[in-house]
Amino acid sequence: MKTLTKVLVGGAAFGLLLSVTAIAQADGTAALYEKKCGICHGVDGKAETKVGLKKGIKSFLDADYTIDRDRMIKAVTDGIPEEGSDKLKKKGFAEKLSAEEIAALVDHVIGLKK
Repeated sequence: MKTLTKVLVGGAAFGLLLSVTAIAQADGTAALYEKKCGICHGVDGKAETKVGLKKGIKSFLDADYTIDRDRMIKAVTDGIPEEGSDKLKKKGFAEKLSAEEIAALVDHVIGLKK
């Protein structure tokens, strides 16, 4: 009986640890989004910031804004080129963020749309 109790308590503690870790990761991603993306896209993804309005950035929440996860990961990683130019209208984060951080940011944006 003592062994069963230990197993149940250990399992509950492990489940709690996983939940706390998931919450901490979500909070970390939200903070990273705010730091790296929020100035243009806004914390809520609506792009109603000074920079977002000046640059004409579309809201992630617009009904006509389609989010393709792979395409967005590429854009965040490599940047977005200006049409008909070699210049970038948005720099990429390949040298500043890991692939995991970029994927988490994109998933955060997808979560904003829901």
